Amino acid sequence: MYKDPFEREELQMSTRWTLVIPEETDQIVRSHLALSGMKKRDLSRFVHRAVRQAVSWETVNQFKDQSEAFDASLIEAEVNESKCGRKTLPGLRVLL
Repeated sequence: MYKDPFEREELQMSTRWTLVIPEETDQIVRSHLALSGMKKRDLSRFVHRAVRQAVSWETVNQFKDQSEAFDASLIEAEVNESKCGRKTLPGLRVLL
């Protein structure tokens, strides 16, 4: 179960960051927070969500880049063979 890291007991285990960002970015983010009805204290929550989303996107893109190195028919053949209990091809890992 996902725990909100901004609940009181979870904040005790948080890490404090000092960030340097362009003034324009600061104004954009603070305006967005204000227009969304969020307060200054919600900046940490916003950054937390943005960082998690960025890491997720990068992970997906890395997986896509790595999977492009393999021929789709080779991957499909490997999956079919693994269903029959045969060994995998050297250098090819099938993620199921």
